[in-house]
Amino acid sequence: MMKCSANIRFCLGERRHCLRAYLRCLSLFTLIGTCELSISSKAAFQGFTDLDQVGEWRIERKITADGEITCRAYLPSGGTWFSANIHLNQSDQIVIPGGMRFDETTALEKLIRKLKACREDLLYMPSLD
Repeated sequence: MMKCSANIRFCLGERRHCLRAYLRCLSLFTLIGTCELSISSKAAFQGFTDLDQVGEWRIERKITADGEITCRAYLPSGGTWFSANIHLNQSDQIVIPGGMRFDETTALEKLIRKLKACREDLLYMPSLD
């Protein structure tokens, strides 16, 4: 019985055997790719990712497994977690943690406009203005 090489062109005599081997390999690679995609997709759903920056403010987005979009903006100000930094709440009002000062350095209207665009649609295109 003739053995098939990795290259299908050499499988002249035992085409059926080679086709089965090829399909098994294809199935295995498909399974591996699906598992990899699943793992990386779950990683994307676990936390916020950087999306845009307006002046010193950062805009982050999180998409849940259900497709729910959550966007937030904060001013990195030394806090070790989001609520410890100066940030905008869901009503787009500035929250200043105790003991911190806020000197307006960026037009907040632009930041709020970008946050609204982030919350409205999965497709977000940062503008260059």
